[in-house]
Amino acid sequence: MRLLVFGRFSPHADPTLQAVVDAARARGHVVHVADIHAFVTGPVRFASVNVTDRYSAGRLVLGDLDIEADDVDLVLLGPLPSAFARTSPPGTTLTSDEHDRRQKIQAGRHQLAWSIVFDLEARGVPVLSSPTRAHPFDHKPLQLAALARAGVRVPDTVVADSDVLDGAWLSKPVVGGAVDVDHVAEAVAGVPRLVQRVLQGRQLRVACVAGVVVAAGAVVDKDGEDVVGDWRGRDDIGFIAVDVDDAVRELACRVLEVCHFDVCALDVIATVEGLVLLEANRTPQLMDLASDLGVDVAGAIVDLCEARARR
Repeated sequence: MRLLVFGRFSPHADPTLQAVVDAARARGHVVHVADIHAFVTGPVRFASVNVTDRYSAGRLVLGDLDIEADDVDLVLLGPLPSAFARTSPPGTTLTSDEHDRRQKIQAGRHQLAWSIVFDLEARGVPVLSSPTRAHPFDHKPLQLAALARAGVRVPDTVVADSDVLDGAWLSKPVVGGAVDVDHVAEAVAGVPRLVQRVLQGRQLRVACVAGVVVAAGAVVDKDGEDVVGDWRGRDDIGFIAVDVDDAVRELACRVLEVCHFDVCALDVIATVEGLVLLEANRTPQLMDLASDLGVDVAGAIVDLCEARARR
């Protein structure tokens, strides 16, 4: 299998993607890496060459990578640049000019990255997760609305940019990723954010590959106690294994049916009334969960790649 892994590898590699790359190479597969940060350090070229009265499937030149689409059996799609992502680590202070400059870079990377993966899929290269089917559900308002229509329980959710709500609410951007602020009172006027009512219950992270639950853990602190409230960005949490019952399996299958995420993590609250899905993440960080639970998540992803590859 010739695998093209498309995502973040510099200045620091995405841990989940790197684990998959290592696992695939250990099995003897040829793995090419397309680094999104090469977008600003090297040329990208689309080319069609007339060969014996036909056109080649297309050539991708990206930094040190130079490959024909015909030579790729499958693309594994990692996190691509978001036009709405942070421009610096939490707690970093930037000048407005530097912030604007970085946002322009991100916006350009965002457009180019998706252009490339859409083009590869259009040329017949299988992509996990399919950009044409899965990418729309990276947008959390659409994702939650679609899942709610399909009968999945989701929290009371609104989109807001002001402090019009009372009680305990959790704020996040409308497209993936965490934000520094946690309450509507700190919202910026005119910037829509997804705001969910905080629920009481055990917090779970469920790793799914092709709709099959490969790991499920409860979020705990360093003392092994269940974590209450938002745990995003905390470095003092871990996971303990939980039983995977029919309700968890059904939730995983429903998310795959609706969102078409081949690999994803479900953030779930186990309430007294049942499971409530906070969100599904198409390109999650899974290595902490895999390590704490002793599960070979990377191997399960490579298994899926082998099954879906066109050769």
